[in-house]
Amino acid sequence: MREIHYTPGRFVWHEIVTSDVEAARRFYGELAGWQIEPVEVAGTPSYAHLTKNGQTVGGLVRRPGPHVPPHVLGYVSVLDVDGAVERAREHRAAVLVPPMQTAFGRAAVLQDPQGAVLGLCRRTEGDPTEGDRELHAGMFSWCQLNSSDADSAAAFYTKLLGWHRTPHAGIRDLSAFEQGGRSAAGLLQAKQGTFAHWLPYVTVEHIDRARTIAKQLGGVIVVERLGFAGIGQISIIQDNVGTVLALFEPESAG
Repeated sequence: MREIHYTPGRFVWHEIVTSDVEAARRFYGELAGWQIEPVEVAGTPSYAHLTKNGQTVGGLVRRPGPHVPPHVLGYVSVLDVDGAVERAREHRAAVLVPPMQTAFGRAAVLQDPQGAVLGLCRRTEGDPTEGDRELHAGMFSWCQLNSSDADSAAAFYTKLLGWHRTPHAGIRDLSAFEQGGRSAAGLLQAKQGTFAHWLPYVTVEHIDRARTIAKQLGGVIVVERLGFAGIGQISIIQDNVGTVLALFEPESAG
């Protein structure tokens, strides 16, 4: 039996919240090689696991109503979901979904004071083992907060999750959130007027090929390509129903 362990402060689950489950199935099946496996969840119709090579990557769920735009929702591991939600309220966050049992454990959904939406969770099966699995094609590899008020955002997440902000040595306006000596997420000082949001990254083997596939499947290329020495290349896309995410090819992938 696998030992259950937790890594508080780390992104450990991602959900694609979509307006069209079948469209998402077609798009991500070809783009990322994900298989869609339906899961029975009381009160949550059309929930499914995203898997690749027998490994669970994340979840897929129909949005709860037309007022919710398609998006990817990232969840950060916390040891006490209810306590973290109360702490978030104290620091002016809105609670969009109060603590509840879900397909993967106890979870809640917040909107931070700048407007970015984030999930908190304590997974029933514990957190995934840390390692280089995030650099394998088809895995969620990173999450970056884009905010026009990065200072306020950093202060909030330090109070909520214990993250510490560390400026990036070579990229202006980019910082990393760190906890316990490891990187937890990114923080970008965005242009004024930018609506605060979390941008998830998915690793791909060949970014040019992935971008071509995305366009062929009805996606839109938001940012063609950005390269970072020693890290890799990214493209930002919008899928065939409007979900925005980044594709990431690590430099070591060749």
